Amino acid sequence: GGAVVGLGYVGTGTLQVQNGAAFTANGFFVGGINGSGSIEISSGGHVNSSQSNALVIGAGGQGSLAISAGGVVTSNGAFVASGGSATVGNVTVSGLGSQWIDSGKVTLGDSGQGTLTLNSGAIGSSATGLSIASSYTGGAGAMTLTDVGTSWTNASGDVLIGTQGVGTLNVQNGATFSTAGNLAVGTHGTLTVSGGGLLTITGPATAPAALDRKSV
Repeated sequence: GGAVVGLGYVGTGTLQVQNGAAFTANGFFVGGINGSGSIEISSGGHVNSSQSNALVIGAGGQGSLAISAGGVVTSNGAFVASGGSATVGNVTVSGLGSQWIDSGKVTLGDSGQGTLTLNSGAIGSSATGLSIASSYTGGAGAMTLTDVGTSWTNASGDVLIGTQGVGTLNVQNGATFSTAGNLAVGTHGTLTVSGGGLLTITGPATAPAALDRKSV
């Protein structure tokens, strides 16, 4: 459990964790410059990335993380699409009992093209912040919560949407998004709450004027 795992740095690499199995490493770098990598967790499988900021989905190439059927990922700071403008990172969390629990900050669309989708009752959380396309101007990030029972909770720190690149947060059809920190929507950011979706901001209301780009 002390190693850093690289998947898809030359060619294609896949890690599957299923049927209650557990896999722990210091970190996971998925999809290097010359490759494509994926992690698939299902049927109660558990992947734990213990080192700070060491879960990277899309590390210069093509990376994906799929959590379904009660699968769980725990991490301590994560990046989706970090490693340049050609990087693509996709994360999907699907189904009741499926969870991504991060004890640090989640950065989506750092310098590449990143997506994070939660659906069918899946839940996710970040402890110290969520950044969607708010690191570099070339980054693009889209986070979508699709339906009732699906939720994301940010415990502290800022939620930033499109303060540098093009970022979107969509809360749809009874899904919920809550944050105890500031929420800021930048000039290239869009926040959409529709179909009975719920947005809760319990932290200081000091978001910039760009927050008026919100669509409800």
